[in-house]
Amino acid sequence: MNVTQEIELQFLSIAISKAMIFVCLFGVVSNFAILLVIIATKTMRNNHYFLIGNLAFNDCLLSFIMSITLLTPILTTFTGKVPGPPVIGRILCSLKSQNAVFSTITNSALIITLIAVERCLAVVFPIFYQQHVTKRICFKVSGILWLYSCTLFIIKDYFSIKVENKFCSQDYTNAISVFFGTVNVIDYIIVQLLIPIFCYCCIAWKISLKISKSGKAN
Repeated sequence: MNVTQEIELQFLSIAISKAMIFVCLFGVVSNFAILLVIIATKTMRNNHYFLIGNLAFNDCLLSFIMSITLLTPILTTFTGKVPGPPVIGRILCSLKSQNAVFSTITNSALIITLIAVERCLAVVFPIFYQQHVTKRICFKVSGILWLYSCTLFIIKDYFSIKVENKFCSQDYTNAISVFFGTVNVIDYIIVQLLIPIFCYCCIAWKISLKISKSGKAN
């Protein structure tokens, strides 16, 4: 590959990054708008919309991190170096790493799982839901999910990201990164995949039971 082709590829990469940044910024604005609607509407101040607001805030954060990730190649001006003082460089390295993106995606999936459980309890066990599932419990559980995702990000980031001479280096082959990567996979399969499937199957069963009972009554 000659120099001209390399420059063309670099400009193409920057053009694609700019387009994706626009998409990410739209994600930030749209999810922020959802948050404002939930806060401003009194009828939406319940458990379900509290969790929806959590999801919107997380997706807003994810869109922001993705825009930083895409903006970094433009800021580096083809050199690969991280701009600014060491502290700013370290923050940029962390934000543009896979850890930040995957941690917010993990939290998003966990909140979706929590929404599935909340809907399952509301439909399948309505009396239990009204008596025991309060805003305080939803707040505590969602807080635990946020704490888990943030802890996962901090630990993986500490052991996998290094900044040397303003260059970011990522090492995901060390034992700590491999361990938490394995935990993430198990968490995805059991918590983020199987539990929502089970919850929505229970909801479908409950709805079909009600339909069959109403049909017999008529």
